[in-house]
Amino acid sequence: MKICIVSTIFPPDIGGPSKHIYELSKRLASKGHEVHIATYTSQDSRNELLDGFIVHRISIKGIPKAMLLARAYKMKRMLIDIIKQFNIDLIYALNIDLAGLPAAQAAKATNKPVILRYGGDYIWEIMFKFNRTSKTLDRFYETQEGRLFKTLKAFQSRMLAKFNHIIVPSDYYKNILIKNFSLNEGNVTVIKNPVNTTIKSGKKKKNDFFTLITSSRILRLKGLDYLLEAMRILRRNYPNIKLQIIGDGPYKQKLIERAKELNVQDKVEFLPGMKHEELLEKIANADAYISSSVSEVAPNAILEAMSLKVPVITSLVSDFDYKMNEDIALIVHPKDSNALAGAITRLMLSQDLRKKLAGNAYKFVKKNTNWDEALKQTLSIFEKFIQQSLTAKPVLSG
Repeated sequence: MKICIVSTIFPPDIGGPSKHIYELSKRLASKGHEVHIATYTSQDSRNELLDGFIVHRISIKGIPKAMLLARAYKMKRMLIDIIKQFNIDLIYALNIDLAGLPAAQAAKATNKPVILRYGGDYIWEIMFKFNRTSKTLDRFYETQEGRLFKTLKAFQSRMLAKFNHIIVPSDYYKNILIKNFSLNEGNVTVIKNPVNTTIKSGKKKKNDFFTLITSSRILRLKGLDYLLEAMRILRRNYPNIKLQIIGDGPYKQKLIERAKELNVQDKVEFLPGMKHEELLEKIANADAYISSSVSEVAPNAILEAMSLKVPVITSLVSDFDYKMNEDIALIVHPKDSNALAGAITRLMLSQDLRKKLAGNAYKFVKKNTNWDEALKQTLSIFEKFIQQSLTAKPVLSG
């Protein structure tokens, strides 16, 4: 089959969708499928062959971030060209706005099936970004009102109706979508985030400091302010500690300024996004991985750290976390700097605890995340809707 995958980010960008697309595309190509990636770049447009698949990078240079529709329109035009030129069978979009919108429009224009993989909540992220809510995702939809919320919910409802099928990484988020957007349960499939447990990290380097690490697209919702505050608490009694924050994003400069305000700039190292192999090496050589997010649906980075046998501290923000216990990771409530500092202290002071968590977490990941199974499920959905499109025109909402 011929598949076009649409995403706002792709390596070397850091983020769950970026890693997921790369791993998925590599595996699809190895099975003989033709894969095209359509993504954005701030540089000049270009195409490149990578590990058996083609990456089409469309330039948005000169188009301001505020002009979202202009960016989406440019992507739609490129998608239509790719679909026609390469006779694409199916489109797979990795979010609902700047990937999903042009993907759905291109699918409608070419009568192709389009599948959405939805790994985060668009409405909650926008509301949190603009300080219109302080709630975590699990409580967000309980009591929401106001013009912005209603506008965003109407947009998301219309968008969700445009896709032939929706894939989500957790039962937790499937329930949110079905409850709040009146989706048919049969139109939403859970495919758990898989992780490569065959990664070879090499011999662990000896650190001069107790090194903590976190990696993500740097957004306010990642809760890194609370992690910086935890570093301020810890430096009083534990000067031999260091935090590495890896990634880029719109909140990065504010975070750098916040580190200076808290007088922890000498304890925090901000590193740019890097190649995935380099990132994995950094994580493997850390003493602990931390996810301090306010809300997550199913964070890939935690799984990868576990697969590298690095002990994890995570905030309790999704069904993925609820299935864990303190034999697997240290779990704290979101937005709690003191709890983060306490968990870090426990790990620092006990090598036995670090070894226990790392070993148990590796077994957990190996048992519960499987790329072979995820690929099998994904291909089954793709094949189903490609076959349907050959016998009848897909019914898509306007």
